[in-house]
Amino acid sequence: MSTDPSAGTERLYRAAVGPQNAEFYIPKFIRFDEPGASKVSWNWPAFFLSFCWFLYRRMYKSWLIYCWLIPFGLGIVGGISTAFFGRNLSNSFFALATFGYTYVVIPIFANSIYHDNVRQRISELRATVSDPAAQLAVLENSPHTNVVIVVVVLFLWFILSGILAAIALPAYQDYALRLQVADGLVRANPLKAAIVAKYAADRSWPESYADLGEPQPIPGRYVTRIVVDHGTISIKYGKNANGPIAGHVLGLRPSVSDSGRVVWTCGYAASLGKDPASGPAASLPTDVPARYLPPQCRS
Repeated sequence: MSTDPSAGTERLYRAAVGPQNAEFYIPKFIRFDEPGASKVSWNWPAFFLSFCWFLYRRMYKSWLIYCWLIPFGLGIVGGISTAFFGRNLSNSFFALATFGYTYVVIPIFANSIYHDNVRQRISELRATVSDPAAQLAVLENSPHTNVVIVVVVLFLWFILSGILAAIALPAYQDYALRLQVADGLVRANPLKAAIVAKYAADRSWPESYADLGEPQPIPGRYVTRIVVDHGTISIKYGKNANGPIAGHVLGLRPSVSDSGRVVWTCGYAASLGKDPASGPAASLPTDVPARYLPPQCRS
């Protein structure tokens, strides 16, 4: 028997990995053991199915760390970043970080992680079994992979994914529609300011754009037109707006508070003020489904 320590370590590596993939992993393990060697390599199974690859290779602790705890930490960071950078930028950051972690970081370091796990198993075995032949026998007769648990986890994962998709997809669609509705409200803000200025000047509502001296707003991505009728603003959605709101209208109606300030009633909400002596604004023409409106525009 050779007395070369590296030869003994290589035999233990082969026994721990199993004959099926030894030629792929062992050269990398030997390289990782060299002083100052890079831990970078590539693992295609970890690229396509990292969630299951850790379980298949019986690395349960690593599976918990790399497939649950770190993604959970990324989610927390993404949630915190929302408060500083806004939802859109935060969501983009979270998507990029998750993609990079799942499809770049894990495949690059998967072989190194597996190497560390195998080294730990060998170290623990050497601490309890001193005979090298017995060490080889234990590793060779131990299970190298776990197919059953991967199948079970995959089955549960697909079921869970289906449940989450059934819940998340409608919620995301509603969220996207609310963003489209909000785009129209933002485009109406300059008109609201002009109507308030007009009322402050002569205590009456403008009949149309002509009374405001304002150019008609340029249609947006989701808005086909914005109309002023006796102070009331009508936002019509169309063009690229999704089906549930395309062709529908959201209204903003002005009135006057007890202090004389102009207040706005949106959509189906109750009026916030009263009509001035010069006459009421036009009625609200809203027919956008309430579920897609912001809270202040619902009944």
